[in-house]
Amino acid sequence: MKRTALLVTMLALAVGMLSAQNIFGAFKITTQPQGAIVSLFGTNQYLGTSPNILIPVQMDQSMVYVGGRPGQMLDLLISKPGYISMRQQIFVPYTKKWERDALRNPSVYHFTLQLTPPPPVWNYGYPAYYYPITNPPGHGHGHGPGNHHPQPPKPPSGPGHKPPSGGSHGPGGPNPPGNNQGGHGSHSGKPRP
Repeated sequence: MKRTALLVTMLALAVGMLSAQNIFGAFKITTQPQGAIVSLFGTNQYLGTSPNILIPVQMDQSMVYVGGRPGQMLDLLISKPGYISMRQQIFVPYTKKWERDALRNPSVYHFTLQLTPPPPVWNYGYPAYYYPITNPPGHGHGHGPGNHHPQPPKPPSGPGHKPPSGGSHGPGGPNPPGNNQGGHGSHSGKPRP
């Protein structure tokens, strides 16, 4: 008796599985902006370019239940040049017996892509000084004519500015240049700020 009940149950399950193979779902992807490429994540199988993405899904061994409804989970990769690529997981329920009916009533998913941020600009709060090149490159090296090195900017002067005191040129006068003037990186003996 138990054997017969078990065989009847197994037969009913097999018939149910065979009839269930005709269950379909479908999904449609839209994006903002349009023109995003949609593919399956992991396999990189191309599904289409938005907004022209309408895909049927037939019940198979990857069926899962979400909220008591059978369907299929899909892992998508959505990308567009100039925008941050996004990975999204969607659930497509099996809702129709015929594929054409599922395509007429797809599950619609909409995604908004974010612009790729510009590269960072590193600013440490230090002012930048640019010195013009007074001699073209490749014209010798040393202290001869035509080999002028850029000079540092002069300190401000005028009303309200008190020059530093001391030095050999009287009170407040600038220090004379050192004996090695014109050399590479030479200065008047005091470190430049």
